[in-house]
Amino acid sequence: EGEEYEELGVEAYDGRGHDISKNVTIEGEVDPEEEGTYLLYYSVVDRYGNESRRLLRMVIVGDIAFDENRQPKRTADEDLKNIIRMEIEKHQDALTQFDEEDESDCAKVDYLIPYIHKHFPDGNYPDRTILRPTIRDLLNEDDEDYLSATDVEALNNIVEEVIVAHEETIADFEGDSCSLLDYLEEYVYEYYDERNQPTANAVRSTIEKKLGG
Repeated sequence: EGEEYEELGVEAYDGRGHDISKNVTIEGEVDPEEEGTYLLYYSVVDRYGNESRRLLRMVIVGDIAFDENRQPKRTADEDLKNIIRMEIEKHQDALTQFDEEDESDCAKVDYLIPYIHKHFPDGNYPDRTILRPTIRDLLNEDDEDYLSATDVEALNNIVEEVIVAHEETIADFEGDSCSLLDYLEEYVYEYYDERNQPTANAVRSTIEKKLGG
């Protein structure tokens, strides 16, 4: 922090092996005066109009704690979110395929978790009760999913009531979190009419957080 940021750049070559690095465009900025995690996106177009996939680089400004293996500890909430965003961006094609096959967000979450775990080589993975709803929230962060404080409290209370009412059945879903979410979500929606239903993302994230608590 406070030091001048030096842009490392990237190398790019067209299909014939010609160096087109000078055509690389960069989206995003790094403020060396402001501590935080910054995402830079690199892309290039060759003379025939062929566009590359975007390359993502994460730049951390500030003091970084290292473990005994000299691996950076990235367990802070915002760092975890940026790691998840990075993996979502890297795997956009695969995630789009899930949409085309009408797969649930559960399938996307399961797909992304192993890639996120690779950022924690010491095996000190984020708790799944935090990781799964965070992935789900970020997969849907561009959706309009805003609830008032009153609505959030009501949803929390409803989810707690549903979990308590189905406590014995929940044990039968051990190891199948996606089916459990489908099961509980259906009962949560019984408390709402069609005009004031919260989004599926809000319901499922709340269920996961409550189950984890």
